[in-house]
Amino acid sequence: MKLDNLYNDVAKKVVACIPEQMLLDHAKAVQSSGKYKNLTVRISNDIKNAVFPPATVCEWYDEYNCNDTHITTLFKKVVRENYPNVWKMIQEA
Repeated sequence: MKLDNLYNDVAKKVVACIPEQMLLDHAKAVQSSGKYKNLTVRISNDIKNAVFPPATVCEWYDEYNCNDTHITTLFKKVVRENYPNVWKMIQEA
C-alpha cells in the first residue's frame, strides 16, 4: 500500500475519534438511504472527511505523490483492521 507509512497515525486518530457503534450506525443509515455506489468506498471516505481537514489530505497528495485511490485504500484498511463489525456489514451489503 502506497500510504503504509501513514497508516499507524491515521488509524490511531480515527479510532480515537469514532467509536465502532457510531460508525456501524452510520453505515447502516447510509445503506438504508441507498445514497452510494460502493458502500465500502463511501464509508471509508466519510471517515476521512469526518476526521481529517481537507488541507491535511491535500498535503498528502504532494508529500506522498498519491491519488484518491491510494487515500481511499488507506481508509479501507483502517476500517478492515479496526472496525471488524463495520467491515463485515459493509462487505455483506
